[in-house]
Amino acid sequence: MSRHFALQLSHNCFALFPRQQPRTRAVVFVHGWGGSAAATWTDFQTIIDETDAPDRDWWAESDLYFYNYESRRYSIAEHAKALLQFLDALFPEPRKLFPPGSAQPAVPDHYEELY
Repeated sequence: MSRHFALQLSHNCFALFPRQQPRTRAVVFVHGWGGSAAATWTDFQTIIDETDAPDRDWWAESDLYFYNYESRRYSIAEHAKALLQFLDALFPEPRKLFPPGSAQPAVPDHYEELY
């Protein structure tokens, strides 16, 4: 059984949340030029749940966010601004990512660490 469950966010971004509590850290993954949040990190999304994965317990205590953007469509400045807005919504209070009244996962009220 997977130790994480997936949740789709806006703009083709998604998150993997561990089933265990508590979690105090958020890890954000940003793909490279021409990549995508899903395809770039596909193997990683399953490796973290393998029994012999390095630092498996560390990952099990982390909320993982996979940021997606259209690298070939906008300027670097526009991408930087959008990423900073995403990070500002995520850290330190992740509930700002979810619209009021929407179904929210059991995310912490705040994170102590951002990677």
